[in-house]
Amino acid sequence: MSARTRQDQVDREHRDAGMSLAEVLVAMGLLGILTTLIATVVILGLRVSSTMQERLDDSTSGEIAIMTTSKLLRTAVRQDQLEELDCSTCVKTAIVKATANEITFYANVGNTGQGPSLVTLTVLENPKARGTAILRQRTQRPLPATNGFTYCSSTSSSCAATTRTVVDGLVLPSTASFSYYDFSGELITRSLTAQPDLNAVASIDVSFSVRTERGNDATVVVQRIRLPNADISDPDQTT
Repeated sequence: MSARTRQDQVDREHRDAGMSLAEVLVAMGLLGILTTLIATVVILGLRVSSTMQERLDDSTSGEIAIMTTSKLLRTAVRQDQLEELDCSTCVKTAIVKATANEITFYANVGNTGQGPSLVTLTVLENPKARGTAILRQRTQRPLPATNGFTYCSSTSSSCAATTRTVVDGLVLPSTASFSYYDFSGELITRSLTAQPDLNAVASIDVSFSVRTERGNDATVVVQRIRLPNADISDPDQTT
């Protein structure tokens, strides 16, 4: 047998012998490292995608809350601006109540010719998810009365009113959701309880913090809303 033939035979025997244990262990180790790297990249990608989707959802919820609030506040009117009908129980201002997290006002929405609706926007704790808040809208329609209209008492169990949750997933407010500004653009820091004080409100800053998933940074949406009918109530322009 020639030397070349013997070498070919040795090479065939070496190939037929397969892989050694050391080679198998090295291959398995490399495969494990590669699999771990691929899995890590996929998991990080899914987490980033999920976080971005959650922040997008928060931003959308915040915009819905802002747009709804803005749309309603821009319809705020004094009860005597719409109809000649009289409301003996109504206050003479567009805004009835103004606090840090609740505002009640007469709104020219769903007007049936009897008078404006009485709308209340409130930021309060979500009874279904403690530790979070909701924006709630409560709307009372005017009721016919002698020579005019009136509203039922909101504390009465028989008072007919529609209530809806505008948006949930809000952060419980530690600061004011509603801030009030006068006609000169100055922040009103005094308590808004009397008619002259309520008449002084010309615009409102609305601020909502949204976080639908705990652990994520809250998305904050803010907008200054001017009351288009407020100029009529400007004490410096009326006599």
